Amino acid sequence: MGAANSVAVGTRLQGCFLIGNAVVSSLIVTVLLAESTLGSLVPLLSGNAAVCAAIGTGLLLLLASGRFADWIKRRLRRFETGKDPGTLRPSPRQIALAVVACTVGRLCQTVEYGVALHAVGGHANVVTAFATQGTLLVGAMIGDLVPGQVGITEGAFRAFAETLGLGADPARALTIALIGRVAQLSLAVVCVVLAVVVPRSRPDVESSGR
Repeated sequence: MGAANSVAVGTRLQGCFLIGNAVVSSLIVTVLLAESTLGSLVPLLSGNAAVCAAIGTGLLLLLASGRFADWIKRRLRRFETGKDPGTLRPSPRQIALAVVACTVGRLCQTVEYGVALHAVGGHANVVTAFATQGTLLVGAMIGDLVPGQVGITEGAFRAFAETLGLGADPARALTIALIGRVAQLSLAVVCVVLAVVVPRSRPDVESSGR
């Protein structure tokens, strides 16, 4: 792909993911308002939706500019190896599919955190599962400047324990964040093991006399 394309793809994915966050945040706000579940979670999620939509759209529009793509290429020219692969320019349809994939991923995570809520003894249903996912998104928004949102996510679940139906035992709400971390770390370990065990193909190296 080349260094410039790798940077552009990573940034474009982040833009799609932010828009997906905005869509899911808006959906959660709609569900909570429909169930008259108010409190500070609703305005925080509304703000998260607006900020994510603005930044995500801005990133995608910036990367759609040919001049910006050329600027990235010039800046990363020294990291390129081999032949110039050219600039990847995905179609609007491909971008839309990426946004849909990111949105579906967040919805799947909603189910995951609904199961976690049930595991700690909470009453899991559609509304509480969405509220749990909303708490996670708010924690991630506030803790973006903290590596891994360590402590911030836990604090968010503790703060919104009542919204999750765990006001009488807020420690259970905090445990949801810990379950999420265990799942993430377990997946990371699996990925590291696979990266070490599975043989990787190497690009052919043209004869250079060495």
